[in-house]
Amino acid sequence: MILLALSLWPIKKPTSVAKQNTNDSKPRESQHNGLHETIERPMNLGPDGHTEVVTRVSKYKVNSLEQPTEVTFKLRRLKRMMLVLVSIFLSIIVIVSVGEGIRNANKIDTSLSSGSVIMVDSSAPYFKVTTLKNLAHSISLTQFQGSFVVINFWASWCVPCRQEMPALESASEYLGNKIVFIGIDTNDSRSQAIEFANQVGVKYILLFDPNGEVATNYGILGLPTTIFISRCGQEVAKHLGALTSSGVTQVVKTLNVKC
Repeated sequence: MILLALSLWPIKKPTSVAKQNTNDSKPRESQHNGLHETIERPMNLGPDGHTEVVTRVSKYKVNSLEQPTEVTFKLRRLKRMMLVLVSIFLSIIVIVSVGEGIRNANKIDTSLSSGSVIMVDSSAPYFKVTTLKNLAHSISLTQFQGSFVVINFWASWCVPCRQEMPALESASEYLGNKIVFIGIDTNDSRSQAIEFANQVGVKYILLFDPNGEVATNYGILGLPTTIFISRCGQEVAKHLGALTSSGVTQVVKTLNVKC
């Protein structure tokens, strides 16, 4: 916009220079290399009776700038026209970029959550973990091949997790058996995790990852984090932060497509 404003600044055309008087009886000036020559031509009578012209030339330096020529004016106008074209081109790029960002953002509305959905496309890491309430029983990811899976990493000491878990339970009940919900308790006290899960009344699968090995394999940087895995076993999205029930449902409905 600054370039556009500068390009539209008015240019003063060179003022016309008055024609010099060609009368030899008056002094006239000529300009050479930044110097003015004042030429005086008095008329004297020579010894043979003929007219003799005596020329005296005085030179002095000119401090003022030369007036721009028509060529200079055209060059300036051409430069400013180029600035206008560049400004228009950059403006179009900005408008297209903003429009593309808005269009992509509208695909998944994350305003119902405290974080943002990151679209990914990678094979979901395999895991086999014991359940939270029964250490003798283990569950692996391959058991749910062909189903859309929502994996939520949480801990009882995580305040946002405590706010989010009831919403995940609500979304799980709403979506029914079509979607598999798995909650992985990571880096936590098992007894405190069981107590919290009982308070919420969670019915979906809860696994126990005391050393955070599964969380590390999935690149979890903070809690809560939710991973969305497609029917063909591909990790398609990741969400860092607490989700609402409607937010989870919307993401699942958007991404739950055939492989």
